[in-house]
Amino acid sequence: MVGLARRTTELLLLGALLAWAGAALVQGRLEALRKGPALAERLRYLPSGEALRFFSLGYEQLLADLLWLQTVQYIGSTRTFPPGDRTLYNLAETVTTLDPNYVSPYVASGGILAAFAHQYEESNRILRKAIDQLGDDLKRDPMGWWVPFFLGFNHFFYLNDPAQAGAYYAMAAEMPGSPGYLPRLAAKLLAEGGDMEEAIAFLQRIVEESPDPVTTEIFGEALKDLVTRQHLEGLRAAARAFVARAGRHPRSLHELVRAGLLREIPPHPRGGRYRLDPVTGEPESVLPGGR
Repeated sequence: MVGLARRTTELLLLGALLAWAGAALVQGRLEALRKGPALAERLRYLPSGEALRFFSLGYEQLLADLLWLQTVQYIGSTRTFPPGDRTLYNLAETVTTLDPNYVSPYVASGGILAAFAHQYEESNRILRKAIDQLGDDLKRDPMGWWVPFFLGFNHFFYLNDPAQAGAYYAMAAEMPGSPGYLPRLAAKLLAEGGDMEEAIAFLQRIVEESPDPVTTEIFGEALKDLVTRQHLEGLRAAARAFVARAGRHPRSLHELVRAGLLREIPPHPRGGRYRLDPVTGEPESVLPGGR
């Protein structure tokens, strides 16, 4: 009996030691990531989500919280995401593997991956993972409706798939807390496929009504992209009309205004400017600082 008690005590002590060592190893790695070189350069040394689950010995949620704090720091310090850089996606994948029921990482990383990193498939993968992992429990989370909402947003504004966007918006519309305009928007997309003016009006409404600054910034970026695209379409149509009339390319956008084909040169939503490409004569967008 004494031997059994001693053996049980030894096992408990060993388990506690392993748990402490695993947590210390992971926390040490996270601290090294924070203090060392850029997270994007050192992420390859971070264990995968499955490996971290093994080391956590039951403390998956704690490790998910620690890693999500590191992810938020990384997002806050990164204003531009290099093309093809998968740092944010890998962090989101790891956090949601450690704690599949943690809704915030799905929503935040899904939105930022699309709007700022322009990684639309990675964004959709993280968001669909939330639906697959949580199922009906997603409807019981106050932030749950954002998951299908962002999926609908990605398909409509980035992937040019209004039918699929409508299906996701319809899913979001059925969840508690979703805005009242979603059913009408979903019906319009499913029936008509949407249009540019409708998309811009929709984004402006979100930006104006959202109380959350992060949400405002995410959708504000998409709004600027969409307005830029609308401006370029109008400028290109005017340039084509000028070629058809004059038999040559316009020398400047001001010539389109003087010809009555353009009311004015639209202001660039990002503070840049529009110009004619000196080689092709096609209108193009130039960001601030560009020549």
